[in-house]
Amino acid sequence: MNLPTLNTKEKFFDDLSPDWYRENILTLREQELIQSILTPSELSRGGILLDLGGGTGRLSEYLATTYPLSYLVLDISLGMLREGREHSPHPSLNRVQSDVHRLPLPDETVRFIFSFSSFPHFERKEEVLRECRRVLVPGGSFVILHSCSREEINQFHLAHSPVISGDHLPQLESFRQWGEKLKWTQKRMENNQELFLVHFIKPEV
Repeated sequence: MNLPTLNTKEKFFDDLSPDWYRENILTLREQELIQSILTPSELSRGGILLDLGGGTGRLSEYLATTYPLSYLVLDISLGMLREGREHSPHPSLNRVQSDVHRLPLPDETVRFIFSFSSFPHFERKEEVLRECRRVLVPGGSFVILHSCSREEINQFHLAHSPVISGDHLPQLESFRQWGEKLKWTQKRMENNQELFLVHFIKPEV
């Protein structure tokens, strides 16, 4: 079985990009979920928020209306980034095409990382977790969030295009093991019909 390459996935999401912004506006429920993960006092501290696999930047665009952060939307698809820039040229949103396995950032420069509805598409998941820990400041948060269960996400990908049919969200136990191995503080983990959530904190020391 031949696994999709990064270039194949880049083209797949480029092809989806013309309608993505219009068809994937954050719902009120998704907005409430995002707001429930980190408190307003945390998000008001400033710093950089990395929107990992952010596509058109819908999460960053929403948060930027309230919180004075610098937002970096990072995605493999140049088409998605261009689509987002065309519809939402917000001055605090920077958009960068990059592979999430090799983040183009110095150590300890980011305060928050959100992977919203994107983590299944990352090929080498432990490597991504390691990179995220590297770029986070001590005390920084890494949040993996979906607005439905792991089972529903995996079934959707399996039934969709062959390019993403193998893009599965691992079980919470896998995240627990990775968290222990990479020395994350595990703040919150949930999988139910309402959401899938992993919230890691980089320890202060």
